[in-house]
Amino acid sequence: CKSSFASKKAEKNLENLKYKFLSAYFDKGTAYWAMEEREKGLSHCFEVFLKELPKSGLGKYLKDSYKLIKSDQGNIYQNLENFQKALEVPHHHFKNYLFQVLNQSKGWTGLVFSLDENPNFNPTDIKIDKNEYITLCLTFELAGYHYLKDQKKLNTFVYEKKSGRSHQLAILSFLYDQLLLDGMDHKEVQKTFLHYRYQLIDLTYPKLIKVWQEAYEAHLYHQLISAHSESLKDPSEPLSIQVVTCIDDREESTRRHFEEYSCSIQTFGYAGHFGLNINYKSLRDAHFRALCPVNAKPEKYVFEEVVPGEKLNFKLLATFKHFLFHNSNLPLVGSFLSLIIGPFTGMLFLFESIAPKKVYQLRKYLKKLMFPPVKTRLNFKKENSRPLEGFSDEELAQAALNMITITGLNKEFAPIVYLCGHGSKSMNNPHEAAYNCGACAGGKGAPNARLMATALNTKGVREILRKKGVIIPESTVFIGGYHCTSTGKLLIFDKENFDKEKVSTLENACLYVEKHESRERMRKFENVPLEVTPEQAFIAAQNRSYDFSQPRPEYGHNTNAFCLVGNRNTSKNLFMDRRAFLVSYEEENDHLGDNLLSLLSAVIPVCAGISLEYYFSFVDQENFGAGVKQAHNVTSLMGVMNGYQSDLQMGLPWQMVEIHEPARITFLIESDKEKFDRVLELNEEVRNLVVNEWVLIILKTPRGEYLHYRQGKAIPLPPPKPKKRNRTAKSEDIYLGKRGILPITVKGGK
Repeated sequence: CKSSFASKKAEKNLENLKYKFLSAYFDKGTAYWAMEEREKGLSHCFEVFLKELPKSGLGKYLKDSYKLIKSDQGNIYQNLENFQKALEVPHHHFKNYLFQVLNQSKGWTGLVFSLDENPNFNPTDIKIDKNEYITLCLTFELAGYHYLKDQKKLNTFVYEKKSGRSHQLAILSFLYDQLLLDGMDHKEVQKTFLHYRYQLIDLTYPKLIKVWQEAYEAHLYHQLISAHSESLKDPSEPLSIQVVTCIDDREESTRRHFEEYSCSIQTFGYAGHFGLNINYKSLRDAHFRALCPVNAKPEKYVFEEVVPGEKLNFKLLATFKHFLFHNSNLPLVGSFLSLIIGPFTGMLFLFESIAPKKVYQLRKYLKKLMFPPVKTRLNFKKENSRPLEGFSDEELAQAALNMITITGLNKEFAPIVYLCGHGSKSMNNPHEAAYNCGACAGGKGAPNARLMATALNTKGVREILRKKGVIIPESTVFIGGYHCTSTGKLLIFDKENFDKEKVSTLENACLYVEKHESRERMRKFENVPLEVTPEQAFIAAQNRSYDFSQPRPEYGHNTNAFCLVGNRNTSKNLFMDRRAFLVSYEEENDHLGDNLLSLLSAVIPVCAGISLEYYFSFVDQENFGAGVKQAHNVTSLMGVMNGYQSDLQMGLPWQMVEIHEPARITFLIESDKEKFDRVLELNEEVRNLVVNEWVLIILKTPRGEYLHYRQGKAIPLPPPKPKKRNRTAKSEDIYLGKRGILPITVKGGK
């Protein structure tokens, strides 16, 4: 392990060899040519790699170590036993030692284990075996050991546990001063210390940090409960538009601004893949990509195709790109291309920083000249002549029924139902997938929204829904759309298929939301003035997205802290500063609790994963984060590394978490205790997250009680006390002129 190495140089050389081999083996298209015979597996390629190494130095040690570890049968347990004997690791320390060996390259280790468990994330079918990877890591460890042993540079490793430094005196002094500042006199403070003397004697620095963390989280969820219990209902008006967005916390402000544009607009939150687990390929894609949660297995194939009668020719562009990509690597042609294209490219990069939107518009204009836009449609129907598995009307109707009943959309249908997926667009950003839709496994949710809208407009699906008790009026149209969370733009798909008046009504609402949502979001960036108008803020948002040098195109899930599961009427008047995932759940449609089980089985793991990713990337940037974004280079199209040689980075870069306040996410769920307990009983993953308190759970029962789950038990919380609040009807009255994180505010009313 690292602590046994006296020579950092040998360790670094071995790491570099390991990373070079792994980068080449797992490459999905960065290199000029793929590693030969990769289809035979990691062990075969590693053996070929070893043969090409020098016969002396580290090469010799690697070859000898591999022979010593590798069993004839290729049995991983025999390999581990050979390794343990060679290093003479005590049996009771071996598991920990093995963990340390794999943790040295935790980025690559995480990638290998993830791809081994999720084959659908491996579209190029790279052969992966985690046991072969473990053997490779053991080989490098043993080679380093033997090299240093022969060089007589080994230090004796001592297993010992060091006690942490005591901060007790400073802690007690701090608490004493704080109680005085809170208005207590010296005698009251002394009585308090005497009353809690045993607890104070046992108070250590780690325990104080735990108390502080829990106190901060308690402050957040009490603030939430207090506001949630006072939320007001708007007077009902005839519905004009219903908007269904992803549950994503960034859509909290989007939905709020739709509702502020008109009281006749109703919004819902549903998982961004819209319940459709698909493999999708657009016109420009070379491979299908899974657009569904990580734990789901997509079996249906959906692809975009040109409407008959339209002409499309990507051949010229593909030939030109192929020529540039391959020939730029050749000495003579590459030098010639650099002389011709280099100055133009350099000037383009310069102007992309000075006037990013203008350059983007120029690119878009030139692309339209070369390749005029064409009408497309989705090919998704199951047919005998179709080689790929598609959807039947019954399957689409069932997915639609789940969405409609879980969200409560079936209570009343508006003339326009806008199904809006989301994603992000930015220049020069290797972390773009982290800005995209979590429910679509880091992909964009536009195809799922478009597919669901298309399905709900077909007669066959509507007829099946009618037989299941959901009657959709003929005047109701479902329109697919897409929200780019970096530029702020709201797109509308297939406009030509719908009535112009309805499209115009939706467009006007979208234009309002684009500008006002951008102004709310831009206030968090120091280089955007607080006094910007909505129009200026919208332009600023687009400029950040198009800027080649911009490391902060958007702040993503920064400051996420809550997830509300329930009817929108109980949270519609809350300003939550883009901190809450909003999940629509209609308990009236869920007598047995099956909808809640299905919903929370997806929502809790996804939201917990996002929350913990931000939490750990902030509190331990070195081990769980990814450093600063500017030094990142894409490796093998699989991940990023710092500089040109390093381990794959695990978490999020500092520019994505710098304004985050780390707290475990609080789920506020409107449900009775029996239904939620059933979820814990039937879903082990959710139960582990709740019982081990990776997430905080608060239930609001139909009787209006709030129950807090602690250590697997539901503890009643005291009823919130009403507060006098200065309420306002518009979000801008709350956030204008302010950059920091704002408390939850109740809007509307007197």
